[in-house]
Amino acid sequence: MRTATKTATSYHSIKAHFIVSYLLTFLFSLCIALLGSRHFESELLKQTASTVESTLNLHLNTIDAKLEHVSTFLFSFLFDDSSYSSLSEDLSLEERIDGELEVRSQLTNYLHTYSNADGLFFYIPKSDVFLITSQAHESIYDRQAIESYVKSTCLGDYHGAFPQVWEWFPFSAHDSSFLMQIVCYNNVYIGSYLASSNLSDPLQEFVETSHATLFLSSEQLVSPLTLFDPEGNIAHQTAHSESYLSVSSISDIGDFQLQMMISKKELLKNGTQFSYTLYLVIILSMLFLVVNFLSTWRQIISPLEILTAGMKKLQKGIFDVSLPVPSQRNEFSILTETFNTMSHEIEHLKMQVYENRLKRVHTKLEYLTLQIKPHFFLNSLNVIYSLAITKHFDLIMELSSCLMKYFRYLFQSSETLVPLKDELNHTANYLRIQEMRYGTNFSTEIDVEEGLDCARIPILSIHTFVENIVKHAYHDAHSILVQIQISRTVKDHDDYIDIAISDNGKGFASEQLLALNESIHQEENLPQNHIGISNVKQRLFYLYEDRFLLTFENREDGGAMVHLQIPFLPSE
Repeated sequence: MRTATKTATSYHSIKAHFIVSYLLTFLFSLCIALLGSRHFESELLKQTASTVESTLNLHLNTIDAKLEHVSTFLFSFLFDDSSYSSLSEDLSLEERIDGELEVRSQLTNYLHTYSNADGLFFYIPKSDVFLITSQAHESIYDRQAIESYVKSTCLGDYHGAFPQVWEWFPFSAHDSSFLMQIVCYNNVYIGSYLASSNLSDPLQEFVETSHATLFLSSEQLVSPLTLFDPEGNIAHQTAHSESYLSVSSISDIGDFQLQMMISKKELLKNGTQFSYTLYLVIILSMLFLVVNFLSTWRQIISPLEILTAGMKKLQKGIFDVSLPVPSQRNEFSILTETFNTMSHEIEHLKMQVYENRLKRVHTKLEYLTLQIKPHFFLNSLNVIYSLAITKHFDLIMELSSCLMKYFRYLFQSSETLVPLKDELNHTANYLRIQEMRYGTNFSTEIDVEEGLDCARIPILSIHTFVENIVKHAYHDAHSILVQIQISRTVKDHDDYIDIAISDNGKGFASEQLLALNESIHQEENLPQNHIGISNVKQRLFYLYEDRFLLTFENREDGGAMVHLQIPFLPSE
């Protein structure tokens, strides 16, 4: 219970509140700073993404317009079969050459007029006619790859009422990549392609400035095609895509989209100055909190801890306390000086009170001891008087000898504590006196643990309880058995003497047990016939305070028992 109270007190102390408040303030400031930094980064990324997306959309709209113009030409050329219808028939070599020249001329004229595409191709599978015209931006290997792809793709025999269209889609040929569209009608194929460089060239300056990478992607592509990568970090972007900002723009007329990946690290460099300023404010705020914490600790918390430690010593009874006075003159230095003065005054008063108490205790002990002596003296005179009437002179001589020993023991020592063996001898002498008084056989069994004979106990402590047995246990009985068992025991890591005194009488009445077992503070309620026991209890209290145990009880087999435990004090 004391530990729980101490823990609860420490949790509600000023020191604990001080530490918690500063810690919470520190953490709150740090969280606000970090959230502000994160918010700035998030807003910067959002604005950059919005700008990049607008740029890509604007560029892709321009490309879509060009490609749509090319698509219009392909449809118009395909439905105007007058220019190529003769190529699908069986012709002579000269007629075939003329027909091919006518088709090639129309395709070439369109490329030279509009320049919306890098190349156009024409293919009739039935007569195996394949024509390709370009602006000579691609290599011969790229053209061969395009021809091979078209012939392998356009193998079907399609004669539907509507044309079959392959919308603009990414195509990779040799070491280059293109956007391609194919239109088929009546098993005649015409198409166009645009080099990917035409997609990236207008954006190169923007991509380089943004330290980004431009991709061309589509649903049919396993992995995006790289259009422009000034940093050369394609592998790094793929493995660590979470470190990059990805922005896409989807074409309205084809199966492709432009995707730009920008390094977040490079983007955030634009806010470096702001970040540095923010972090500097954070560091200065943290330093201010730390300095303020240390200053407050030194000025308030540390003096409070010193004063608290001094108060705890006073609470434990250590009054000789002198606390160091703070060098800086303030309220705590005045409090410390006042505390030192008070502790010295308390120590002085404590010594005076202790000395006065010792005097009162010594006077009380002398009074209590003298209070016992007349009590037995009267009983002894009564015994002598009885023996004189019966003229038992031999018993009077023996009784006189026993009484001489008794009173010599009682008066020869001015000490409060006597050796255990002297108390036992005195008790045996007392029992012999009672034998001669009552003419009854008094049996005594004394069992003392070895090594306890010289232990010091309060004078007349055993004798008083034996006298109580004789007084209350004897009722015309022919035999009284008095048993005394003394041993050593350990209690709370200290050695104690355990004394048990019992008899074979009728025992205590219930109201007697209740009165006898009352605490020392209620001893005025004891009956007058128990004045001896009351004196012993008071002497035990003055000698040992709360370090003794005295109980009264009835034995199961009859008789009374007195149980006394006192601290073990060896002979001096």
